[in-house]
Amino acid sequence: MISNVKFFVGYVFLAIAVLLNVQSVSAFDLPLIATNTEDLGRGVSRTMKSIATSTAEKPNKVRILFYGQSIVAQSWSHAVIRRLREQYPHAIIEYENRAIGGFQADRLSRTAINDMYPYYPDLVIFHDYMGYSENKDYKDQFEEMIAALRRNTTAEILLTTHHSSHQGNKWVKEKYDQESQIIRNIAKKYDCELVDIRKEWLNFLADNKLDVNSLLNDIIHLNDKGSKLMEELVYRHLSYNEAHITPHEKWIQTISVNKIISTPYNIKFEGNRIDLIAGEDGGTEVGIYIDDELPSAHRGAYVISRASTQPGKGKWYPAIMHISSNSMPVAEDWTLIITSISNECRERDSGTECLKHKFNVVGSKTGVDGAGESDKKFVSNTGRVVIESNDFLFGDMAEVGDKVTWSVRPLVSDTYIPSNKQSTVVQLLNNGVHTLEIKPDGEFKLKDIIIYQPPLK
Repeated sequence: MISNVKFFVGYVFLAIAVLLNVQSVSAFDLPLIATNTEDLGRGVSRTMKSIATSTAEKPNKVRILFYGQSIVAQSWSHAVIRRLREQYPHAIIEYENRAIGGFQADRLSRTAINDMYPYYPDLVIFHDYMGYSENKDYKDQFEEMIAALRRNTTAEILLTTHHSSHQGNKWVKEKYDQESQIIRNIAKKYDCELVDIRKEWLNFLADNKLDVNSLLNDIIHLNDKGSKLMEELVYRHLSYNEAHITPHEKWIQTISVNKIISTPYNIKFEGNRIDLIAGEDGGTEVGIYIDDELPSAHRGAYVISRASTQPGKGKWYPAIMHISSNSMPVAEDWTLIITSISNECRERDSGTECLKHKFNVVGSKTGVDGAGESDKKFVSNTGRVVIESNDFLFGDMAEVGDKVTWSVRPLVSDTYIPSNKQSTVVQLLNNGVHTLEIKPDGEFKLKDIIIYQPPLK
């Protein structure tokens, strides 16, 4: 009640300021304070160079992923993409927002395995919290997500600290101050672009004589003005400066071939992804081999999708946080069917849970592949489905007969049809030394080979 009163009073004062023609937060023409403004965009300079140098004759394609919790899912993320597309109309900007509301670092680090790394973005815009209680702190899981991006992809990373929230709550303020400092340290350690939202948000509130609730819908989520401020603070880091020099350019190497290929062509490389660009579209079918095997023979060539959401819980929580495999995957669709529910309590990372679910698992090609219980690790008969006990999130609204679905799909094909557009032929190998062999049925002109080598192993 007290917080609602404070918000109402803050809103009234803000309205009076507008009526008196005093600067309002919606105008956003007050200077936004930042340190090292000449360095803005250095950590995303490879991505921004690709976007900014696109032309009608040579449009560059860039893939951007937003990831985190409900704050990342708000409207500011879509506004950032809209502005990029308006400012750079020739760039081909593909993006997804895969944020999951309420998933702090312990849970998000589990979904990230399926969500972030297989998508292999050029840029990840990331924010997450590290724990909501005094005895839970998931800073290690937060850092592991950033380290895993550096091990598994060549993505540039933009991290943001926490905005101001929970007005009057001293414990939350101190905790979010500490977490924001951890994020600053991680950004420096892994050479990420840092948007210090917390520092600049506080400056903005002070400069405009606003309280914390002025930019919020509730104790933490952004209202329209808060979303606009978040958009502005993030967007100005998405700038291109030719003077910026980063090691990120070296993570992606282009080898110019420019020759007709009619016999097997081999190249040794170090990394985990290969793209090809042909001199023209169409022509002969080309076989692709990695280390003397087809791409489909490598487990990393397959991606397991995020599981469908909790029964009865709407759009947010997946019913299973992470699904893996300890045998060779097959491209197919999977269904988990709940067969019984009983009241049996167990302790798990998120607290005590007093519902146990029994289930069967069926693959569209594999068929029935075993039965399991949600309080135990599940390994299917073929090993194609592995689920840790803490990854089950069926919730308290599940009923017998409810289904959870996911799919397994190949990331690449065993054959390549020449295209003058960049095409990925190998992805998510182990980040090491490999041999690529190209075997055309006839002949085609190979223009470029693009090698992706993540900076960490």
